[in-house]
Amino acid sequence: MVGEPKSRLHGLLVGLALVAGALFALAAWLMLTYVQPRYLGWIGLIGLFDLAGAVGGLVLAGQMKARLRDPVTGLYNRGFLEGELQREIERARRYRRSLTLLTLAVEEARSETGLNDVTLRAVAGVLLACTRGSDTPCRSGPGEFTLLLPETDAVGATTLARRIHDLIDRRAQAGTLPVTAHLGLASFPAYPEVPALLEAAARAAKQARSKRTVLEISLAAIPGGRAGASS
Repeated sequence: MVGEPKSRLHGLLVGLALVAGALFALAAWLMLTYVQPRYLGWIGLIGLFDLAGAVGGLVLAGQMKARLRDPVTGLYNRGFLEGELQREIERARRYRRSLTLLTLAVEEARSETGLNDVTLRAVAGVLLACTRGSDTPCRSGPGEFTLLLPETDAVGATTLARRIHDLIDRRAQAGTLPVTAHLGLASFPAYPEVPALLEAAARAAKQARSKRTVLEISLAAIPGGRAGASS
């Protein structure tokens, strides 16, 4: 799901702009081929309005797209995550599929001011390198990243979490990414609604962080049951 574009509205606006541009090109061809000279001024004016509408549609589409992105990392932001998670929950419920959220609480070593922009972009690069095209990495908070993983159960998400950790660990040892990452998982249908699933994944990441180990993966407790395993 990292592929472009994901917003239905964004796609609709781009499509309308392209249609408007095609209509303008057709109008210009007809004008030059068939129309009497005395009407050229009026048709040209109409064509200019058409072109202005096409350009405005593209600009609006770009603005809508920018609102869905974190300006530092280029990943999708929390607002997009919440909307996309709602759609994926509905799809998972309809087709009885797996769905897991993987939340990373990231801390920069030897820093009391939080993560800087270079580090944030480096963490985003790790997530993009480790995920599939159907996954959606997002920056969900100042020091928090969340991956939306369709068609993935807790076992598969744990495998991905270890892969992310291994890459972060290699870069940390090389001195290029001095951070620690603590990961929390929560899955549908144990948490069947958007707020509960987001909260459960974030809570599991916070529990992992409290243990202060380099790698800690916590699985959110099943409602009404025991807490999930940590590793």
